[in-house]
Amino acid sequence: MNIAQNIEYCPGCGTYVGAQETVVMTPQSATSTPSTPETGTKQNIPFYKKKWGVAVIIAVIALILFCCLGSALAGIYFFKNKNSAKDYQAQANVFYKELKDNAKEIDSSIGEVKTEQDIKDLNKEIGNQSDLAKKALNDLGELNVSSKDQDSYDKFKKALKDYLEYLDKLDSASKNPLNIDLSDETSDIENLTETASDSFDNFIDASPFIKNSSRIIITKSKNIIDMLEHSRVVLALLKIEAKPNPFSPNDDGKDDSITINFKIPKSSILTVQILDGSGELIKILKDREDVSNMSQQVNWSGNNNVGVIVPNGTYRYKITAEFDNTSKSKEGTLSIEGVIVVCSACAGTGKVRCSTCGGGGILACKTCGARGWVMCGDCEGSGVCPTCGGDGGYYTELGWFTCDNCGGSGACPRCNGTAGIDCSKCGGDGQVSCSTCNGSGAVVCTTCGGDGRL
Repeated sequence: MNIAQNIEYCPGCGTYVGAQETVVMTPQSATSTPSTPETGTKQNIPFYKKKWGVAVIIAVIALILFCCLGSALAGIYFFKNKNSAKDYQAQANVFYKELKDNAKEIDSSIGEVKTEQDIKDLNKEIGNQSDLAKKALNDLGELNVSSKDQDSYDKFKKALKDYLEYLDKLDSASKNPLNIDLSDETSDIENLTETASDSFDNFIDASPFIKNSSRIIITKSKNIIDMLEHSRVVLALLKIEAKPNPFSPNDDGKDDSITINFKIPKSSILTVQILDGSGELIKILKDREDVSNMSQQVNWSGNNNVGVIVPNGTYRYKITAEFDNTSKSKEGTLSIEGVIVVCSACAGTGKVRCSTCGGGGILACKTCGARGWVMCGDCEGSGVCPTCGGDGGYYTELGWFTCDNCGGSGACPRCNGTAGIDCSKCGGDGQVSCSTCNGSGAVVCTTCGGDGRL
C-alpha cells in the first residue's frame, strides 16, 4: 500500500484526507493478494459530514424555529388584543342598553307612586337595577381591555360605582320614607344625582362605539323628593293600629276602650271620626285639630256624641289629614261586643224629649203674657200714691202733713210709680218652667221605663 505524504487517515469513513490521490483501503485476509490502488480517481466528502457543515445546519434550524415562535406569539398577541377590544365594546353596549332600559322604567315608576303597591314595585325595580349594575361592574373586571379602550373602560367603571351609590340612596330612602328627614336627605340626593349623571356623560364621550349614546336617565332630584314626600303620605295613613279590636265597653274593667295609633306625614289639620255601618256620624274624636307630631293616638270608649254607649256591631273610623292644600283620608273597621242592648227609643238615656215644651224645658208665662209684669193693683195703673193722690201730703188746721204712704214722693210705693209690678208667676222674666218635665226638657221613656235598656 502506497500512501502519499502529508495525508491523514479518517477512521470514520475509511479514507485518507489531504492527499491529491486517495486510495481506498479494503481490509484483506492474510492470504489475499495486496490490492493495487487505482490512479486518477478523486472522491468528495459530503459537507454535512464535515464539522463546519453540522454547525451551519444547526444554526439554520434554530433560526427557523425562532422565527416561527416569534410569528406565533405576535399573532396570538394581535388577535388576542383584537378580540379583547371587540369583547369589551360588545359587552359595554349590552350592559349600557340594559341599564338604560331599566332606568326608564324607574323614572316612570317614580312619577306614578300613588299606592303602597306602587312603592313596593318601585323598590323591586331599583333592586333589579342595582343587581344589574353590580353584575356589569364584576364582569368588566374579567375582560382584557386593549389600550385604546382603557379610558372608556375606566370611566365606565366609575360611572357604575357612582350609579350604585345613587341607587343605594334611592333604595334606602324609598323603603323607609317615614323614617327619614327630607330636609337632610335633599342635599345628598342632589349631589348623588349630579355625580352619577356627569359620570355617564364622561363615559359616553370616551366611548364612540356606544350605540344610541343618549345617557342613562338619572331622575331629577326634585322628582325624587316629590316621590318621597308622596310615599310618606301613602305609607303614613297605612300604618294604623287599632287595639284591642274588637273591644267591649261594658265597664267590666277589661277591653273597655280602643286605642288607635297612626302616623301623619307632616303638620296637618287632623279630624278623626267614628261612623256606623250606614256612614252616619257617631262620634268625633278629633275635630280639625292642628297637629305637628308624626305619631298620633286617639282613644274611644264606645260612646256617641251624647255620651251613650253604642250597641254591639261593626263601626268605621275615618282619619283625615289636611296639608299643603290637599286632603288624605284613611278608613278602617272596628267592632264592639259584650254591650247590653240599649233602648232604641231613648238611646239608652232612659228619657225622651218632653212633648209639652219641645225639649226646651221652659214655657211662656201665661199670667203676664210673657211680659214679665202685671198692672199694679194699689194705684190701678196710675202710678200715683192712692193715699195722697200724688200730692205727697195734705193740709189740716194744724198745718201741712207728709203722706205716710208714699213718704212725700207722691208715687205709688208698690210699683214705685211705674204702674206695673213683676209677675208673681214668672218672677218678671216672662217664662216659667215646663210643668210636664219640670224644666229638664225630657220625661221618662215609656218604652224602657227609664232604665235605658231592653
